[in-house]
Amino acid sequence: MIYRIYTEDKNRDQVEQIVGKYFDGFTIIEATGYWAGEREKSIIIEHVGAGGKLDRMAVTDLAYEIKGVNQQTAVLITCTQEFESKIV
Repeated sequence: MIYRIYTEDKNRDQVEQIVGKYFDGFTIIEATGYWAGEREKSIIIEHVGAGGKLDRMAVTDLAYEIKGVNQQTAVLITCTQEFESKIV
């Protein structure tokens, strides 16, 4: 499973520390997002996990923690199931 958390790009150091508490490996992708018609710098935090209940709970808890730190109205979580993933 590939999990993605979309959030505003602020408090980056603090956000990275929080993500590091949950996962040993992750990727941060810089993006441009729109919320309530306003353009904002955003990041997408991507984590490849096993897809079990513990992974889903960790991703959800992480998103709530980021939402609080960034004082956001909403944080988006997406999950994509891949047929096969490999590290090459």
